[in-house]
Amino acid sequence: MTAIALPGRSATSDRPWYAPLFFCGLFVLALLALTLGHAVIQPSETLVVGTAVDRRALVRFHEIELQGATAFRWSEPQAAVFLYGFDGRPALVTLRLAAARPPELSPVTLTIRSEGAVIGNVPVGVDWRRYHLLVPTNRNGDTPVVLETAEFSAGGDDTRLIGVALSAVASRFTVAAGLFPPFVRSVFLLSLPLIAALGIWRWRRNLSVAAAVTLPLLLLVVWAAAYPALAGYWLPTLLWPGWPLIPLLLLAGWPWFVRAGRGAIALVQGRCWLSGCGAVVALLALCGVWLGLPLWLAVVGVLGGTLLALAARAGGILGSGTGIVPVAVSRGELLAVAAISALALGLRFVNLGEQPLGLWRDEARHGLLALQIWQEPSFRPIYVVEGADLPALLFYLMAPLVGLFGPELWTARFTSALAGALTPLALWWAVRPLLGP
Repeated sequence: MTAIALPGRSATSDRPWYAPLFFCGLFVLALLALTLGHAVIQPSETLVVGTAVDRRALVRFHEIELQGATAFRWSEPQAAVFLYGFDGRPALVTLRLAAARPPELSPVTLTIRSEGAVIGNVPVGVDWRRYHLLVPTNRNGDTPVVLETAEFSAGGDDTRLIGVALSAVASRFTVAAGLFPPFVRSVFLLSLPLIAALGIWRWRRNLSVAAAVTLPLLLLVVWAAAYPALAGYWLPTLLWPGWPLIPLLLLAGWPWFVRAGRGAIALVQGRCWLSGCGAVVALLALCGVWLGLPLWLAVVGVLGGTLLALAARAGGILGSGTGIVPVAVSRGELLAVAAISALALGLRFVNLGEQPLGLWRDEARHGLLALQIWQEPSFRPIYVVEGADLPALLFYLMAPLVGLFGPELWTARFTSALAGALTPLALWWAVRPLLGP
């Protein structure tokens, strides 16, 4: 018998027994891809200062300088070299260092730390030498190797505070590769095709589309297992165990979560007083942070109170299964929203180049990062650690203005000012379907 596909549906969507077989097969393929990539793992990486990617690993280092054919960077008195992809395996790190000082000063002593523990104190001389370190690494995320020296300034026109000069970093594994990467990295990589396939299955019920999307992700798993240093930078496991376990659980149990949500909303619908109770719980949880309430408990209180307030006000939208019914927007409501948005824009943009007085340190750093993105094709950060400790999206949005109109106060402030001024409009758009006009 030939399966006939209905419009908008897959021919396999009416055969639920296909899905378990598909996901079991996908898991086996992902496991094979992980094993294949790990079998050809690149156990070492060498970073030469002056290449286009050295800023990925070097934090709080000055600009590139040349000594003959050797490119190097001076560190600040406290700098860091970041290691990626070791995932708990000890790393053998080799640093090529030198430190020139006037003869009347004592030799430079470099203190090396990792995860708050001192690895060693080593003297660094004038000549280039290689220093070998055995560094413990984090099970998830990157590992900073902190380099600390006493402050020193060359004087004259050079007002920089410098530490040691670094020309190269090499790192390698000290243990056998084994059959699989470490547990956290293995679970993270295995979850990528599974999350994509589950998401498509819940959305479209189409295994053909899921298979087409997950094929390149299987190749990504092979690459990530073979090149752990690059994968550790581009695919960090910083959010472990929240990612990937929470998306996997949500997608796997989505039908049960929907039924539970409908049942919960059916219990609170029509009880408007619960909306006020939820708002009070969320507010008390926020205030509790200042009173020493554990952060995880405050987050639970805010989320729980907010969900209770919205569920009580929604009036059983999910419970009825009819969805959100669009409500016509009156002219008065539109005028009120437009007036509030115009007022917010006016208050935020008036004297943007003069108010507030002076330039905040964060504003200056963000503007310089945006200008660097605009001017340097090799500088394409995802997360900026040095000087910002923020995701880089803001700086990409700032870059065209700062690059085209110059590093002015208004260009540095424009993007964040616009986002803040449009917040009332965004809140109206998001909350109106639940709370009404």
